[in-house]
Amino acid sequence: RAYELRLVSPSSDRWVWLAGAYLYKYKVNASLNTPVANTGSLAEILDALNIHFEGNPLDNLVPSPDGLSVIYILYEPIEAEEKSVFGELTRKYFDGRLALTLGGRLYREELSAFVVTNGATAAYGDLLDYSGNKTMSARGFNPKASLVFQWTPDTLVYTTAARGFQFGGLNAPAPLPTDDQGKKQPAAAK
Repeated sequence: RAYELRLVSPSSDRWVWLAGAYLYKYKVNASLNTPVANTGSLAEILDALNIHFEGNPLDNLVPSPDGLSVIYILYEPIEAEEKSVFGELTRKYFDGRLALTLGGRLYREELSAFVVTNGATAAYGDLLDYSGNKTMSARGFNPKASLVFQWTPDTLVYTTAARGFQFGGLNAPAPLPTDDQGKKQPAAAK
């Protein structure tokens, strides 16, 4: 769910302002899956029979909704919340042909998830402490400045400098390091 409140001054004034507040909340179950092609029916049968591979090359394959998976990471659930306040102030000059705007966004975000790793990367994810309850939070200020000049009725010239903003999230574990021949090896072996 997202909620936003904005208050805006009339645009015909020499001083134009905008102020607001934003709240964003969501909760979702998600997964990251790397299935082996054409194994959907086989995965259903093996899962129904509770058959698990032990001591052979298939022991890292995990039944998933998409088939047998090499990597199957569950995020159950991901819960996120962002709160922010924002504003801009614009000053118009020369009958509105030139406008200078300064603004910014003050934000705080929080995210939590319970992460379950399965498949070939499960041990590696556990080694990196990737599984279990995970949280992240961030807070900051993103400034913005803009200069606009209406050169002619048909020509507008402008420049803007701003720090971008994107709500973050949890990253999957990095792939296993490899040797010069492309063979997987544990990080401790390097």
